[in-house]
Amino acid sequence: GGVSLIDFEYGGPNYRGFDLSTHLSHWAGGAVDGRYDDAAWPDAAARRRFVDSYCAAAGADASEIEREIAQTLPLAHAVWGLWAVCSLPDQERAPFSHIEYAERRLGACLRRSGDATRSRAADAMGNRAADATE
Repeated sequence: GGVSLIDFEYGGPNYRGFDLSTHLSHWAGGAVDGRYDDAAWPDAAARRRFVDSYCAAAGADASEIEREIAQTLPLAHAVWGLWAVCSLPDQERAPFSHIEYAERRLGACLRRSGDATRSRAADAMGNRAADATE
């Protein structure tokens, strides 16, 4: 037997890494109170346990999933930060602070953008090194 979890917020087709980045970002809070804490992003061991479980169920390669998560994380932060900005007029959901959520997610986007850039550069260098040895 198996278990399938469906979150209709993600009901349409999307990039796997983006959806997983968004899922993992929920571990850092903010969905209820708007106080996303980038320092609470799952550490490497917690991410690895999640990715290994995901890969066992999906038949995917863990290193590929980790790479996709790292590369799409800045985009996930940007999308949800901009969502919060667009939701500013909808202040009925107090105590959720859309402006605080936007500031925190967009700040995380800027911090994580450098991580993704380094990851892509390392991948490119690894591919060039492999090409040179063939």
